[in-house]
Amino acid sequence: MADLPPAWQEAQTEGKLSFNISMVWKNVHLLPEMEARLKDMRPVFEQIVQDWAKGNEDKFASAAGMEAVGAQIDPGVFWEALSPEYSAWKRKEGMANQIMVATGALEAALSDPGMFFHMETPREAAFGIPTSPEEEAKLGYNWYRRQTLFLSADDQTMIRHHIRNFLAFGENWQEILFTRGLERSYQRDEMASMEVAFGGTVGVS
Repeated sequence: MADLPPAWQEAQTEGKLSFNISMVWKNVHLLPEMEARLKDMRPVFEQIVQDWAKGNEDKFASAAGMEAVGAQIDPGVFWEALSPEYSAWKRKEGMANQIMVATGALEAALSDPGMFFHMETPREAAFGIPTSPEEEAKLGYNWYRRQTLFLSADDQTMIRHHIRNFLAFGENWQEILFTRGLERSYQRDEMASMEVAFGGTVGVS
């Protein structure tokens, strides 16, 4: 923890640090454009946070209509069914037939980057727990029966996809050029080298 920025240390102490992405690299000076990109990974980190929030909407939506039987949200995450008594109470109150959704506040807290903890620096990113103590308490209460905060298989694929494309100039990331003045032919050669050197090395833990 001593190596984390002060704000991150405070967040870790308060239990608000959920997922951490750190970048470590060697010999990147051999590829100037790669070196320039790795000096500031915030653009891709910010995109990851945005897409994680969007993915959370899908996780909640997949539980719609499944209160009586439970819902398989992810290959490794199953949300248990609600008790008949609680389901009946929700129906009486006019609430949605959806696991983990009563008022919708928890779903909103995990689907809006402005409502959950996240922090991006040039080399590290952290994101996760809602900033509202009430919504954070709901996560703790439901953790074992209905794990709500997790990196799904789709999330992990998304993170690998964005980082790989950011480093290998894939999709729209090729529009971001931090190093100026390179000849087009040199850029193409360097991009090909990066594809070989970094294309298969991105992992998520």
